[in-house]
Amino acid sequence: MKFHIFTLGCKVNQYESQAMLERLENSGRMCYDDNSENLNAAGSSL
Repeated sequence: MKFHIFTLGCKVNQYESQAMLERLENSGRMCYDDNSENLNAAGSSL
């Protein structure tokens, strides 16, 4: 399952987005970059 996280707002939102990213990746899901078709298992823009 692919996902993309887009974060707006303060540092608390960024921290929570990063925590969500880590949980999803640790469960075997893959983050994708919204600006390309390439899968990226290491990052997100949240």
